Amino acid sequence: MKKVLLPILFVIVVAGAWWNFSPRSSFTAPEVSSAATSAAPMKSPEEIVAADYEKIAKNLSAKNTSGDEWKQINNYSLTPEALVTSTNAKTYFKTAQSNVPDIFSCLKKDFCGMETRGENDAYFDDQKTPAHILLNRNLKIMKESLRKDGSLKSEVDWDLMKELATSGSDMLSVEALDIIREFDSESVKTDELIKVTQNLKGQARADALVRLSRKSNSTDKILLASEVEDIFANPNNDANTVISVLENLRNMSLGANASRALFHLCRFKVADDPQDRNWLMIKMLANKVNNEFEKMCN
Repeated sequence: MKKVLLPILFVIVVAGAWWNFSPRSSFTAPEVSSAATSAAPMKSPEEIVAADYEKIAKNLSAKNTSGDEWKQINNYSLTPEALVTSTNAKTYFKTAQSNVPDIFSCLKKDFCGMETRGENDAYFDDQKTPAHILLNRNLKIMKESLRKDGSLKSEVDWDLMKELATSGSDMLSVEALDIIREFDSESVKTDELIKVTQNLKGQARADALVRLSRKSNSTDKILLASEVEDIFANPNNDANTVISVLENLRNMSLGANASRALFHLCRFKVADDPQDRNWLMIKMLANKVNNEFEKMCN
């Protein structure tokens, strides 16, 4: 046994001595640059907005984006009512009206350059891009300019307003409809405008009907009441649209016609689920219009 162990011990000792005294190259891990270990810096909200508006500006007339009007149009801290005065109404009207077709055109083309988004860009909603918001603001500025200077009415591109009203964009449709209702009601009848609202849903449809109800005569009120009744009765209208219209019903000042339309809401009552959320919301809002509502549904 000793004869076997001695050679093994000798080999271990020699190997150990060689490991300790033989030169060995040291291994150093390669340095990794800080740029490689950290993600690309995120853009600030201000940088994202600035980049978006730079893309939009490329689609507009240089004359419209170089003056003080462009800066003020993009200054959202100023409401259109505060921005436009009887003195500057014509100037802002011309700038806004010139911007509207250009922005609308590039929106239809490629969302004004924002169709392809980087991972650092803000959430992309194809109905509420910065271009939609800017176009909508230009429409509001046009409307306020028309209110301050009625002579500008003859300069409005009414065909474009009608196209915007049926554009499929809720915010643009509502604003364009409001301009047509207020300044071109002689050539476009209320029933035609009501028909346009049928392409809208939810709060947008409610907003449009409320605006159409302003300055309406008794005949128009009857037409609006009939439309509300159809919204409440038609099962193809989703609950969100029904509730949005109901919530704004008192703002339409439809009188007794509104109460008659409430009966159709009884279809939302769920016999085996009195706590159904849609029904609870409808019941609460309908009772504000007519405190006898629940009796209608019994």
